[in-house]
Amino acid sequence: MAGIKLLIMLDSVVTRNHVHDCYASSGIWIDFANRNTRVTRNLIHDISSYAGGLFFEASNVINLIDHNVVCNVQGAGFYLHDSDRLLVTHNLLVNCAPYGIRMTKTKTRDRVGVSKHNRVINNVVAECPVPFEYANTENVSDYNIVSGAGQNFSLAEWQSTGLDSHSRTADLDIAVGPEDGILSWSARKDEVLKVTRDERMGFDYFGRKYPDGLIAVGPFIEGWSPAHRRLKLVLVK
Repeated sequence: MAGIKLLIMLDSVVTRNHVHDCYASSGIWIDFANRNTRVTRNLIHDISSYAGGLFFEASNVINLIDHNVVCNVQGAGFYLHDSDRLLVTHNLLVNCAPYGIRMTKTKTRDRVGVSKHNRVINNVVAECPVPFEYANTENVSDYNIVSGAGQNFSLAEWQSTGLDSHSRTADLDIAVGPEDGILSWSARKDEVLKVTRDERMGFDYFGRKYPDGLIAVGPFIEGWSPAHRRLKLVLVK
């Protein structure tokens, strides 16, 4: 059960959906043996499900999750289950509990993927008690910004596993209005983190073309700055 559930997605794009107010079901569920599929530029909020806002399951070839905004989730922002070789990049997750990004492996049966060789990079994870929860450390997780994690999560301890060595904490003032879809935020100048643009990342959440060179982590071309910013997240088709 999900707001959108799609099975065996091959050479596909799931984009510009606004999924909200789902209970006992994920916002978007991409299920089983998916290949060359991209989930991008979706707004997912107010979800209550152990399987999370975005549930990506049982795949072992390259798929892409990028430039999504996920907020107000009881479960996990992203739930990556029995999947390998996912690229999870330039997303924003806000107020997802208990997990921001969670990777698990089913132990009682063989599945397509084993929760290894995924890449979680260049994301912003804010107000999530446990920003990252991975079944094993044979993944790449780095260049992420963590803000407002719970008292039981220590980025330094997490980095001792070899993950997120270039990631950093930040004090972001960030909120998403569920009624009007307005995102507001501000951050100190020294907390802005920029990365080299991957050639696959041509456009931000709103479809605006990225410049060459360094770009900000997260889904927006504006990046994170001391100036208070407001953006309307609902995309008009």
